[in-house]
Amino acid sequence: MSARFSLRNAGRHRKFAYTLISSAVLGSALAVGAAVMAQDGEEKREPVRDDPRPVETNELPSGEHLYELSAPRMHGRILIFPPGQDPPKAEGENPTAGWGFTPFYDLDSARKAGLIVSPDAMPPGYAATSGSALLAVKPDGSSEFTTAGAKVEGSGFPIDIYRSRTSQYFANQPYSLPAWLSGNVMTTLGEVGGKPAVFVHRRPGVTTSELQQVFIEDDGWVILVESYLDDFQKLVRVAESVLANSKVGQSNGR
Repeated sequence: MSARFSLRNAGRHRKFAYTLISSAVLGSALAVGAAVMAQDGEEKREPVRDDPRPVETNELPSGEHLYELSAPRMHGRILIFPPGQDPPKAEGENPTAGWGFTPFYDLDSARKAGLIVSPDAMPPGYAATSGSALLAVKPDGSSEFTTAGAKVEGSGFPIDIYRSRTSQYFANQPYSLPAWLSGNVMTTLGEVGGKPAVFVHRRPGVTTSELQQVFIEDDGWVILVESYLDDFQKLVRVAESVLANSKVGQSNGR
């Protein structure tokens, strides 16, 4: 969905894996099932809006602003590690061995998988335009949604939204993210709806459009909202809505 987010993110800033459900863990079936959420690329999309000039960042989101980090640390159940280091790798047997995956490419399936955005939480003029979901079928015949994605579009940059059971969750490992300590974006550790959240946002004084992200850990689920929109609080409002509306999809899927 996003031009910059990938299961093996190769974007200009993100030189590591933002793995919601790793293709290395779940195999090629996931790579196919989550294709709309795994598009590599480094080109920014051109905004379609009345005033294309980015708005300068003057305020930071509430939370702990990271300006240095020498060792990994936990924020709730999210592991934050210094740039240049590798996240810890899961050890032991693959807990998802033998699972099958069925992809769906519609908004209704994304909603059934627990990804719902209230219209009043979207920026004015924005609406959900596409969605997807991935249903995992286990060897015992039971099934559950493990991934959902949606795109919200309007007069400006689109907003991409994801809600997934992480590969780390199935391996009993914390979800891992790097801290951005230099460049046009920075990391802030905060909360959304009482849940631990990691904000990747523009630094004060930055006037270029940058990929900004809200990560929320919600009892084994990771919610990600990302966009090049300049107003970071618009992303936070969408993330709050997704969190408030989150519910686990029914085991029988559709």
